[in-house]
Amino acid sequence: MEARARVGAPPPHAPTRRTACTVRVYRGRMAGLSPGTIFASDYRVERVSSSGGMGSIYVVDQLSTGRKRALKLMHPDLVKDE
Repeated sequence: MEARARVGAPPPHAPTRRTACTVRVYRGRMAGLSPGTIFASDYRVERVSSSGGMGSIYVVDQLSTGRKRALKLMHPDLVKDE
């Protein structure tokens, strides 16, 4: 029998540490991350891939692995921290 991961669960190799990052906000919406910005101490922003009503998607380099990734950030007014 094959073991299956729970839907929504992080992969077993996912890092467990949390880091903070400053994101510019303008009138409740993100102003965006500039190319070259380091996000969460492991991702360097290359460019914006797309953006819309819920957030923006960036093409980033993951510094720890050297691989390109997609990073999606939601607009802060859509996220509630409790």
